[in-house]
Amino acid sequence: MVAVFLCQTGLQALLSPIKTATWTTGTTRVRARGLLTLTAELNPYAKTKFAILGGGAFSLALAQVLSYKNISTSLLVRRQDVADQINTNRFHPKYLSDCRLPDSLWATSDPVKALEGANFVVHAVPMQESRAFLEKVREHLPKDAPVLSVTKGVEQNTFCLMNDIILETLGTTRRAAFLSGPSFAREIMRGEATAVVIASTDDSLSSELSEILSGVEFRCHTSRDVKGVELGGAIKNVIALAAGMCEGLGLGMNAMSSLVTRGCMEMARCVSLFESFFSVLGPPSHFLPSPLSLFFSLSSLSLRPNRMGALFGADEETFFGLAGVGDTFGTCLGPLSRNRQVGIRLAKGERLEEILKSIDGVSEGVFTALALEQLIKTKVRPTVFDFKFPIISGVASIIKGTITPEFGLTLLMKYPVRDENRGNRRL
Repeated sequence: MVAVFLCQTGLQALLSPIKTATWTTGTTRVRARGLLTLTAELNPYAKTKFAILGGGAFSLALAQVLSYKNISTSLLVRRQDVADQINTNRFHPKYLSDCRLPDSLWATSDPVKALEGANFVVHAVPMQESRAFLEKVREHLPKDAPVLSVTKGVEQNTFCLMNDIILETLGTTRRAAFLSGPSFAREIMRGEATAVVIASTDDSLSSELSEILSGVEFRCHTSRDVKGVELGGAIKNVIALAAGMCEGLGLGMNAMSSLVTRGCMEMARCVSLFESFFSVLGPPSHFLPSPLSLFFSLSSLSLRPNRMGALFGADEETFFGLAGVGDTFGTCLGPLSRNRQVGIRLAKGERLEEILKSIDGVSEGVFTALALEQLIKTKVRPTVFDFKFPIISGVASIIKGTITPEFGLTLLMKYPVRDENRGNRRL
């Protein structure tokens, strides 16, 4: 009994948000599908409207979370026939098609209708399509509506994160926040315990979103480390591809545990590169460095995990939290992970093109791996890239078809033996 109590207490501590949502004294609360729901007549969010841009599984899960507080939610989808099926039958024909959608959700393919009167906008469009999409709909966005991005990844060629894209497409005055953490859509739809983090440099915005979205089983912590939260959410997908390949090859939990651990170290090194490089040269798509400035910025880089990231604004604790190792563990080990499934199928000999065509949703890790390879190779010598980032290097090479998963993992096992605490190569 004591053990059960301690487990329950620990889970409650994890799921408690930094700021617990509060409502007017006397508000009636009832249980519905395992979560708190506010009665309509006493609902402080009765006049609040969310517009969710993108009709994937996670969009549907967020709509479910918002429904527990009876918040009106519009869903912008690509095709009107999909919108009609959602509005008529309360089911999405493709994503989570066995889950009934809440009555507070209505769908449309018209961005003007979806965004009209929205107090908050949720961006849930795949990373590689985000820039063009936001440029297309920005004229319809309500002027004062903040944007909550749930998109994870790194844009190819520009190496931008979503924060950079929002700044460049919607302007510097648009308030924005970024949600990340271990959060499979199906588990959220089932009302299972979930904890995420909302990052924003605007403390009032992250606290407000945390209060709105937090319920009994869905808890939103807050953070100011936008860069760290975004990078953690992007890089973990690459690690998950490698973890899936490890499982597909039947290498066992010893190998899996070692790979995921080393992947978290590479995640920290990537943050050092992002923070150090862009602090010298400016935002991703705004610099054209001279050979001399490039030389001095690269020569000053330290690849020790976390330290440079912390120096230039990325919080070391981010990578030990929900957006770092938390999301990494879930994506690498969870059976619902798309990136993990892609890795498994690659290891079993399927072609990448066929895999991507057959899965529901997008495997962001595929595009992120290629973007990270390009980015890192502009900053360090090829030998340093292969030595300091063997997992990212191997995954990118496998995706491009230059090596097989078997050969990639063989190379990883030949990684030089080092001092575990100092990271130095043993002579």
